[in-house]
Amino acid sequence: AKINNLMEMFEQSRDDIDLLYTIASALKILKGIVTDLDLQLAQNLLFTIAKEKYPQMKKIASSKPQTPELTDAQIQEAAKWVELFELVAEHLGLVI
Repeated sequence: AKINNLMEMFEQSRDDIDLLYTIASALKILKGIVTDLDLQLAQNLLFTIAKEKYPQMKKIASSKPQTPELTDAQIQEAAKWVELFELVAEHLGLVI
């Protein structure tokens, strides 16, 4: 399915916020019109990324402004990534 392809792309470029947004939007639409989506591959990929990338992004997102090694833009981008990632997880029925 297209979602699996998008998740495979995201696995290869885990910082791509636009792709993450596309996945979240596609899942929202598809879940509203298709009742029997096979999301096992997408769920497995998300679970792997959740273990490997999510904690790091969550930590950056919760950093205070003016953290010496991070720009405010990096903190905001990480926060957006976390928000979208959690939305995708919710659409896939996963708790992270």
